[in-house]
Amino acid sequence: MPLHPIAPGRTRHTPVWRRSGLLVLCLAVAATVLSLQSRLGLAQTNSVPPANDLAYVSRLRIHNPDPAQVVACELTLIDGVGTEAGQSLAVRLRPRVTEIVDLNDLPSLATGAYSGYLDCSHAVSTVLIYGEPGDRIYTAYAGTDEQQTSRKWQVLEVHTGSGNSEFASSIIVQNAGAEPNDLTIRFLSRRDGSLIHTISLSGLPAWSATKADLVDFPALAEHETVRAEVASSGPSAVLVFHHDAGGDNDGSAFRFPRAAFVPSHATATRFAYPAMLVNYQELNTTFEVLGLGSEPVRLSVEYPGFGTQEWELTPGRVTTIGRPAFMPKGSYVASVVITASHPIAMQAHTRHTNGSIAVLTATEQAGTKVSAPLILRRRDGFSSMVTCQNLGDQATEVIFEHVGRFARIKYAEPGHSITRHMAQENLLPNNYDGTMVIRAEQPIKCVVAQLRDPPADEAAGAAPVLSEAAEVRSLLVYEGLATP
Repeated sequence: MPLHPIAPGRTRHTPVWRRSGLLVLCLAVAATVLSLQSRLGLAQTNSVPPANDLAYVSRLRIHNPDPAQVVACELTLIDGVGTEAGQSLAVRLRPRVTEIVDLNDLPSLATGAYSGYLDCSHAVSTVLIYGEPGDRIYTAYAGTDEQQTSRKWQVLEVHTGSGNSEFASSIIVQNAGAEPNDLTIRFLSRRDGSLIHTISLSGLPAWSATKADLVDFPALAEHETVRAEVASSGPSAVLVFHHDAGGDNDGSAFRFPRAAFVPSHATATRFAYPAMLVNYQELNTTFEVLGLGSEPVRLSVEYPGFGTQEWELTPGRVTTIGRPAFMPKGSYVASVVITASHPIAMQAHTRHTNGSIAVLTATEQAGTKVSAPLILRRRDGFSSMVTCQNLGDQATEVIFEHVGRFARIKYAEPGHSITRHMAQENLLPNNYDGTMVIRAEQPIKCVVAQLRDPPADEAAGAAPVLSEAAEVRSLLVYEGLATP
């Protein structure tokens, strides 16, 4: 069965090093930050309503993190066959300004899904919000920069819409080059790596994208979850979404996207993750790890401040790593550093007790400056939680600066994480929707999550709690952007 054309896009940069990023459908309440100069992304205007009569739109937030430099960008949209959609938009960003581009406001753009690219004169960070007209947001995501595009990607868990899972997944692949691209997606058993199904597409046009919905492939119906390998003849970017699989009796109708994430092509031997949630507001984080190659992998998982756990990974099998017995039960946020004897791929999965899921790809990327284009405080029932991990070898001050307002300073030991809750930040007004820049002397990695605000009858300083009826919005990895 052929892949279905959809449209993501790229962002390019000519004067500076190029980065592309795939932007994906978003459950918009979590922000991701990706520093870039060029970026791929999926744009969506009012689409044909699905069975539940929902129509989706996209809004792109572009942040200039530079304190002095004006940035000029141009957004160009591409249709599903790789030709220009006849729509481009020039955006000029003053220092430290965030601009919001609502794709539904472009008058000559027809209803549908588009790929696009953003050319900027200097590094910017972006987040693409995916929701409904009227600002109801479902998910948010950032893209893969051009330096991180790859010809092979590992997706460690995707849902087929079968069995007891509440989810069904889609994989979007974008051609991240100027020449046609040939694609192959192999679906494999998570238990032993055996091949279940393969789909291929030849000649994907430059900068365009295609989508594979797992519910379309009968060969996967006997499996609740599988893993996938995406291979391409040229550079590509990949986006994955998990949808609510409600609707038709066969579970094939997607109600709305519940999580969106960009898997990492990175196959490193050392990874770090700042926000392992342990019984934290009914949220728990586990790690999906795959050893690459045919040899067993020795794995050392360090939980700074608690201890270290040793594992041996079986070739081809995805191993799930949860809270070790030596860590207290409690309710807290921990950091993790994983070291492997051979290259691995890794994802972090955070689940709520109501079954909601959020996925983050754990990468080795870090920097001394992180730009977060979407920070909320008590806006539409949500507030942001920001967690940063010190990946350096010395303790460091971490400065959380609310652009144009004020800054807070926290102290982080090597390997450890620190967390700030916007709901508890009394210097920010209610209904706040802004931007944060995070800086440190040592390299850091940060994660921003949007959580439900406490009910009105709780104390004003209470930590945000995700209600049983609410879904996890988005948890996205922020990649540090080093600047002079």
